[in-house]
Formats: sequence, structure tokens, C-alpha cells
Amino acid sequence: MTTTSDAAPLAFVPHQQPATALRKGQCQHAGCTKAAVRFDTKCIGHGGGPKCDVLNCGMAVACNSRCKRHGGGARCTVDGCDKASQCRGRCVAHGGGAVCKFAGGCLKKTQRGGIFCARHGGFLYCKAPGCSKKGRGAGLCDEHRPSCCIPNCKRLAKVQQLCTKHYNLQSLHAQEQRDASLDVHALV
Repeated sequence: MTTTSDAAPLAFVPHQQPATALRKGQCQHAGCTKAAVRFDTKCIGHGGGPKCDVLNCGMAVACNSRCKRHGGGARCTVDGCDKASQCRGRCVAHGGGAVCKFAGGCLKKTQRGGIFCARHGGFLYCKAPGCSKKGRGAGLCDEHRPSCCIPNCKRLAKVQQLCTKHYNLQSLHAQEQRDASLDVHALV
């Protein structure tokens, strides 16, 4: 029998996380660096967070348990309009959202995160090497961006070759099947 004094001393090896380790609270989707939604493992763009209460919707909640399409979030303040507010209390059709800052007085809406409309240079180019087309979803042109694998769906694929809507619907269907199988096992 060896005692602790007879045994060779152990070398101290500091705990090191692998280079691919995720920050606490980071989205678990491969390659995503966004923060995960509280009490979830994914960001909203990859299916995290609460979902709209409307049957088969699967979109992220904006307010009152509904997505913007189904009445969640702020509404346009123009009488008779029930569209989602974008900026200054109005929808895009009624002047909400940022306006192009081109010197000629352009009134078109700006492109994502920019100060100009697409006509006046507010677009981004495709991030694919050697491509000079205008970027669309995820910074890639229509030719290079991955599309949802569901037939006739033109949305950007984000998770498992599915757009957010179809991924959420698939997850909802899988959960319903698990719940149904649990009910069957409970009866046995």
C-alpha cells in the first residue's frame, strides 16, 4: 500500500478549454457568435427564444406572445393601418424606417444598417470570393446564399439547411411526436 507521501507528486496542469469552446450564453449553432436568448441555447436567428402563439407559425415573439405578422410588437400609428411599426411609430408604407441620405433628396428607404438606398450605393457586395453581385441575405448574392431545402421556399437557410420558419415547424412537429409517444408509454 502506498501512502500519499510515497507517491510521486502530480504535475499541476491548468484547465484549458479547447479553442472551439463557446462563451457562456453564446448561440450553439455552428459558426454563430451571437448571444443566445436567455434560458435557451440559440439566438433568435437560429430558432431560440419564445415562439408565436399562432398555430404553425413558429416565428419569434415580438410582444404579447405573438410575432409581428400576427399582431405582436408596436403597430403603425396611422389611422386604419395595422402593420408593424418600423421607426417613429410608423410602418414603412407610412414613412417609418430610415430614409436615404443622398444629397438629391431621395426618399427611398435605406439598405440594412446603411445610410443610402440601393440605387445610391447603400447595398453590400456578395462576400463570396470573386463575386461582384449585390449581397442579399447573410451578405451573399442569390447565387451563393444557401436557400431553404423545402421546395418553393426562397428564404435563407440558417439551421440544418432550413429557414427559421421551417426549422421551427420541424422542431414543433418533433416535439409533438415526442409528447404523443410519452402519452402512449403512460397508458401502458
